[in-house]
Amino acid sequence: MRAKNLSCPQRILRLMRGIIVGLSILLLVTAALSGYLLSEVYRLHGEVSQLTSQMEELKLSLREAENESERLRAEMEDLISARDSLLEERDLLEEKLKAMEEEKAALSSRVEELEEALSQYTAEEALRIGNNLTSYYDAIRARYGLGGEEYGRGEYPGVEFAAKLAYHDLGNPCWPKIEEEFYEDLRVHSHEAAWRRLERALSLAGVDAEIDAVGRVERILSFLHDYVIYQGEVDEVIRAPVETLSLGSGDCDDYSTLAAALLEAVGVESAVAIFKDAEENYHYMVLIHLNDLGIYNYTYYDDLTTYGLSPGRWIVIEPQYLIERQGYLQWFNRWSLEAAAEVD
Repeated sequence: MRAKNLSCPQRILRLMRGIIVGLSILLLVTAALSGYLLSEVYRLHGEVSQLTSQMEELKLSLREAENESERLRAEMEDLISARDSLLEERDLLEEKLKAMEEEKAALSSRVEELEEALSQYTAEEALRIGNNLTSYYDAIRARYGLGGEEYGRGEYPGVEFAAKLAYHDLGNPCWPKIEEEFYEDLRVHSHEAAWRRLERALSLAGVDAEIDAVGRVERILSFLHDYVIYQGEVDEVIRAPVETLSLGSGDCDDYSTLAAALLEAVGVESAVAIFKDAEENYHYMVLIHLNDLGIYNYTYYDDLTTYGLSPGRWIVIEPQYLIERQGYLQWFNRWSLEAAAEVD
């Protein structure tokens, strides 16, 4: 069916209606969109306002954090300064402590030296004899000593005289004539006075009844090593044990006489002996009546009855050596026994 041809006004009118309808629809859509957009704007305004408030709070927190950071930085600088001061003070204190420790070590060393000197002085005072005993031994040597009335005979009179001196100092009267004169002048017996000095030596040696025989020998030799030194003499003089203790020195016969007396005093049977080497040198040592020296090496004789000693083993003791050196074969093998006398 063919459409009618519209006139121009009609077409214009129809177009205007379409435009009006379109504009109406557009207005409706725009109004609806405006309401939505307005609602969104209000919502966004709210969010912006909330974010602005939060931002202000964050700015305030940031300022507070910056202030706290500044305070902490200042406090840290103070702490660093205090630390540096403490480190410097520590270094000074360490230097002072080191100096004090060095001073303490020096003082301790000095105290040890003084204590040792005091101990030595105390020992010397305890062991010193006076003029009365000295004069007694001088009289004994002049009358009965080497070349004297009693011991002038025999090839080796020295060993007999030395053993008798040791026996005297153990508290036994030996020479009645001079003893009577001594007691009359001083109202004391020489052998008793000598024994008191010998007892002091035994106390310094630290020998007691609980120590076995080898231990007693060891203590006596250690005591001799600590308190007596070897010194030669111009002429042959055999000194009594307490004389050697008082002097703190002696030669081989003095050492041996003293050692024999001390060993006999602690229950170790002893004898003074003289030895000779291939070059005709003579030397005094001690013999002790023991079967062995325990863990230590030693030189010995199984029978010396032909020398007048008691039956059984006799061990050679060099009183100038500690017990661990008694097995020094190069030294002991050098000597051959010539004569011996028991301390009894």
